[in-house]
Amino acid sequence: MTLFLVLTFGIAWETLAAGAVSFHAHQSRLARCPTLRHLYQLNYQLNTARRQTDITGNAYRLKLESISGSSFSLDLVYATTDVEDDLNAGTDLARDAESYYAKGGYRFTVSPSSFLIPSVIYIQHDADGSANSFDSYGTDISWFNILGKATPNPTSRFTMNRRTCLQLV
Repeated sequence: MTLFLVLTFGIAWETLAAGAVSFHAHQSRLARCPTLRHLYQLNYQLNTARRQTDITGNAYRLKLESISGSSFSLDLVYATTDVEDDLNAGTDLARDAESYYAKGGYRFTVSPSSFLIPSVIYIQHDADGSANSFDSYGTDISWFNILGKATPNPTSRFTMNRRTCLQLV
């Protein structure tokens, strides 16, 4: 079993604005987020000049909060990725994929301005190549404390999957 400690900095799904079309109604959100980034055609090639290619895709997210007036929430994401000119296509290293993400949580009120939210997470990444496919199971716990306009929310996450065995964020 391998233990990883990962520090992540960036933009959370909740604050993602660019490229997202969303509506808010009855504590639910629906969003579509197109993606475009670059990577190498043969990412495992060594000692030669490597050429870049594009990876495109779409992510569709449905987030339900306070389901039926309860403290339960559900976050569902479906995403596709397409690697253009993937020289690994047709092998176990092929990277075109469909991904599914599900996160369910329950909000506990600690005080009028403080909340604790434990969650369970499941991720399935179904790539064309078996080396890039995985299932991941995890849990996290977030603490929210409202301090005026600022809302710090430290989160601790424990994840197990068949590639990294154990990941602690």
